[in-house]
Amino acid sequence: NPIDEIYFTGGEPMMVKHIDKFLEKLDKDTTIRFNTNCTLWNPKMEKLLRKFKTVIMSLSLDATDERIDYIRYGSDWKVIEENAKRYGDFCYVDIAPTISVLNAYFLDEIHEYADKRNWKVYNNLLMLPDWLHVKNAPAELKKLYKHDFVKDWADVPADETIIEHFKDSIARLDKHRKNSIKDYLPEVAKAYGIN
Repeated sequence: NPIDEIYFTGGEPMMVKHIDKFLEKLDKDTTIRFNTNCTLWNPKMEKLLRKFKTVIMSLSLDATDERIDYIRYGSDWKVIEENAKRYGDFCYVDIAPTISVLNAYFLDEIHEYADKRNWKVYNNLLMLPDWLHVKNAPAELKKLYKHDFVKDWADVPADETIIEHFKDSIARLDKHRKNSIKDYLPEVAKAYGIN
């Protein structure tokens, strides 16, 4: 039987060995769908993907500037943006951010970035870990939320022990990574009282 659609997700599917061999065996009428963090570009993959009538790239972008370098540590916004443009040249593109306390305040920027390119946004609300869930943000940060699906959590009282866990976790991560949340997400740092 012919295959109508294949969906590659991850981790990062662009890192999967032999994915090219798999794609070579598919009929050009098969819809190819990827969920990618957009950090990798492979010219061989581009050539293979261009043979299909429909290729959909769903980009896991949790921010649209250097904030993503913090939220998805190890990524590089300049590389991501260049790869997104490349995909936009021959694929249907949408953005699927994972919304957490780290980026809920900046969600408008993701939507504006997508709107300028006529790309859809499919918001994914992070549920775990609890210390990154929007319901456990300090009240000061919740007041800044603009989108209804995030504001719906504004009246849920935050667990103070989880707020403290956030602060401890971020301090450990920042020390290990030799960076600071204040430099990337100053509004979030301020709401949590991180100096």
